[in-house]
Amino acid sequence: ISGKGINSDKIFGDIVNSGEIIGTTSGISSERIFGKIVNSGTIRGGDYGVLVVETLSPVRYGPIDGQLINRGTIIGGIDGIRTDNSDFYYGGYQGGFTNTGTIVGMTGSGAVTHDITQGGFFTNSGSISGGKNGVDIGNITDGGGLTNSGTIIGETGFGITVLDIDNNFLNTNTGVISGSTLGATIGNVNGSFLNEGKILAGTDALTIGNITGK
Repeated sequence: ISGKGINSDKIFGDIVNSGEIIGTTSGISSERIFGKIVNSGTIRGGDYGVLVVETLSPVRYGPIDGQLINRGTIIGGIDGIRTDNSDFYYGGYQGGFTNTGTIVGMTGSGAVTHDITQGGFFTNSGSISGGKNGVDIGNITDGGGLTNSGTIIGETGFGITVLDIDNNFLNTNTGVISGSTLGATIGNVNGSFLNEGKILAGTDALTIGNITGK
């Protein structure tokens, strides 16, 4: 699938790709995806690999109601994956984010989301990289958590920032998180954070604020 890629106001089912989706601006672009995205092929966009954002205010869109599961390759000229909502009305992922493949944002971030809710989780055992930042997460709630056993790299910015994790799970890093300025920023965690891997940075490797666990 090429040209505009997949572009729709709302997608009510699932997107399952084992081939190639290549778009001039975005590989996949929608205001809301009610199902899930499962990729074991290639998704590529001139600006974004996958873009799910609110565009029509006061309509509050911007989520993937199911999961995003990537086993293949997702590449964006700016961000690899971006789910965004300026008013935080709907979450970025209602079901969670799982990456065992490769996600690249060439000049921006590998993955950006401002909400993962309803038992949501962020799990990476593959590779996520950005020309600026690796992973930018605004909120993980309702029993979710963060697990990294792969590689997350921000080439000129931070490796990963996670603000507001509302759960009692152990958030773990056993892989590599690397940033040019900041390695990892973890803030407002209702749980614990365990690092058995590597967190690297040119300035501050790890900044932590307000953890109720250990």
